[in-house]
Amino acid sequence: MSASAVWDIAQKHVLGEKIKKIYGRFDFLAEGIFRHKLDFVPDNSPPRHANIVNWPHEKQAQKSHAQEIAAESIFHCEVICKGYVAQVAYEKKKNCLKGVIDSSGKHIIFTSKEVNKLLEAMETALE
Repeated sequence: MSASAVWDIAQKHVLGEKIKKIYGRFDFLAEGIFRHKLDFVPDNSPPRHANIVNWPHEKQAQKSHAQEIAAESIFHCEVICKGYVAQVAYEKKKNCLKGVIDSSGKHIIFTSKEVNKLLEAMETALE
């Protein structure tokens, strides 16, 4: 699935009365779920959705599995600055957030070592 298709599904099926804004998403490989002795059960609500099942009963064990899966995941978000939208992803090797801005058909890449400096990095890239 393309990144834009994933964001479209989120806009259509996640936003609502309780959730007003989506800040980002984590992408992970199914093998990470299986490695933790968890499994998927498709429910197709929204389309192509599946629930992760077989979690341990103990809350601490659930939290531990979730933290390990998150650590193996790639974080993606969108950042808006000066009317431009950038797609941002976490780059594990460099421990930074890397973004791409499509400015008039030209791609501008920017990086930020800190989450709270994303807008500043984007502004600098646009100058």
